[in-house]
Amino acid sequence: MIGKESLKEVLIKMFESSKSTEDFMASTESLKRKMEKNLIYTGVSIREFNQIRSEVSRLNESVFDPIQKTRPEVIFDKNDKMLPKVKKFIMETLENWQKKINIKFEVRELKLIGSMTGFQYNSSADLDVNLMTDLETKKVAELRGMLPNGNMLPETTHPVNFWIGGKEDYKDPKNAENIYNILTDEWEKKTDAKDIKVPYPYVMEVSKFFMDGFDLAMSETDRDILELSLFMEYDPSKQQLTEKEKREAISNKVNELKADIDRLKIGKHILRSFMVEGYEDMPFKVSINYQHEDPRYSMNSLVYKMIDRLGYYNDKLPNAIKKAQDSIKKAESYLATEVEE
Repeated sequence: MIGKESLKEVLIKMFESSKSTEDFMASTESLKRKMEKNLIYTGVSIREFNQIRSEVSRLNESVFDPIQKTRPEVIFDKNDKMLPKVKKFIMETLENWQKKINIKFEVRELKLIGSMTGFQYNSSADLDVNLMTDLETKKVAELRGMLPNGNMLPETTHPVNFWIGGKEDYKDPKNAENIYNILTDEWEKKTDAKDIKVPYPYVMEVSKFFMDGFDLAMSETDRDILELSLFMEYDPSKQQLTEKEKREAISNKVNELKADIDRLKIGKHILRSFMVEGYEDMPFKVSINYQHEDPRYSMNSLVYKMIDRLGYYNDKLPNAIKKAQDSIKKAESYLATEVEE
């Protein structure tokens, strides 16, 4: 596989299977090392890899959080300057961690990005702090699993999470809506308050195309699982059918379940591809007068987020697939047993 599109698909898959953004960043280091050795994705530069990885790591930001009248008052004062106590907590957390790991490095950049720099955030949103250092790639990869993340900003419900980069890492400013330089107390990129006016009812109606299809596919999968369990319970010694007929019925239903699983997987793949299009300058054009320059607010991304928020992508579909796979495994184990003549 070569090309940026293929790479992004792989990174999105890795992101979806990761427990956290930090876990995702750490797990992609081995992929990056292979690229540095020109073993895979030879047409993609390391800088492009870093850009794509940064984009993917931000896909979990919710665009359905309420739009606030001000930036977070627990972070910024009325002049949009970071509160001294917030900066002190971030700096002390970083300094204490550096002493604990006993590794010296130069702090080249320390910047706050993410939803807590803007007007669309919720009561549990985290503070995303980017730490850029002079460390080598290998050392940075080791430290990503040791970062002092999850510490609550005092008197708030907002955790502080760090991301660390080294000499070869690059953060493209275009991928961040706002950037606050913690070291200099200056905004490097700052957007004004704006009413996004996300058309929630319209997004829901468009999303039903996918959800109706998923509901139908999951319903038919459940029915096939039930029928398979009934076939498994048949007893040729008590009912008028032969062992051969029972096994044929089970085998046919197993094949139907395998097709059910593939149908669910195809649905997930199509939805993911639809979402990725919103980040590649070819978002879905809707009939109403709605458009936005930020890919997070493209109709593609909004539909994906709506479906994800309602639990289809990471809960309902995976559970349906696993349930079917477990039934198949049990049936195939039965079919593998020898039949007494």
